Amino acid sequence: MLKKAWDNLNYNWYLTKRWCRIKRSYYLYSHSDFKEENEERLRQYKGRYEGKRIFIVCNGPSLQAPDLEKIHENGDYSFACNRIHYIFPQTHWRPNFYTMMDRGPLADRKDLIKNIGVKDKFFRIDTYTTVRDLDTQITLLDTLDTPKLLVNPQFSDDCTKIIYFIETTTYCMIQLAVYMGFKELYIIGCDNNYSVNILKDGTRVETGVHSYFKGFENRKDDANTASRIWANNIAYETAQKYAAQNGIKICNATRGGKLEAFPRVSFDDLFNPA
Repeated sequence: MLKKAWDNLNYNWYLTKRWCRIKRSYYLYSHSDFKEENEERLRQYKGRYEGKRIFIVCNGPSLQAPDLEKIHENGDYSFACNRIHYIFPQTHWRPNFYTMMDRGPLADRKDLIKNIGVKDKFFRIDTYTTVRDLDTQITLLDTLDTPKLLVNPQFSDDCTKIIYFIETTTYCMIQLAVYMGFKELYIIGCDNNYSVNILKDGTRVETGVHSYFKGFENRKDDANTASRIWANNIAYETAQKYAAQNGIKICNATRGGKLEAFPRVSFDDLFNPA
């Protein structure tokens, strides 16, 4: 009983500190010279790549370095996230755009973010105090993540105002790519299956599969990665609905996996048209 009360107290203290950090970041950002510069940079992304195609690169176990090499050799645009840098030693490919939407890891990865070798990087506004001094090419986004989005999901058509986070960073990459004007989006490495699946009732189910691509540095972390796949699917289905209504093509070019919200296409056929 005492241990549970102590754990609850610690967790509430953690939430309070996090809330204070978020509020402080928003306050400092809104009173900084960076705010105007950031807003103008974000406006300039709108429609910049009108009509072009892009690969949304996820970090699942199906992701293969030779496929990334093919994207590199073909000169295609790509968007990647989080720990994608662990595959860099295996390929010449580098993404054009990079994002990390998780607040927690940023503070421990400042050197990585600074030296990742990607020009265009996107983070949350509430990480301003962590990333403000790292790189002038950083663009900050006003991000909304709330359980209400699982009931009434939204897709942003103007990322200067808001971007919605529903469970997965992939959803943010899709919104940004659409905002930039890309009309063909091909998703790879999105297995939509994780080492631990959290059901709607909170039950944790160990699946025995890997969560990340070969070469990921920490298999212990990989084995403990948990996700609410049902919530991921809400995000993906919302993106597909928006795409269908707005003349945008989103396809799943992942090799295998359990992502079925988007029409499947063969990755190889994208480079060898009939």
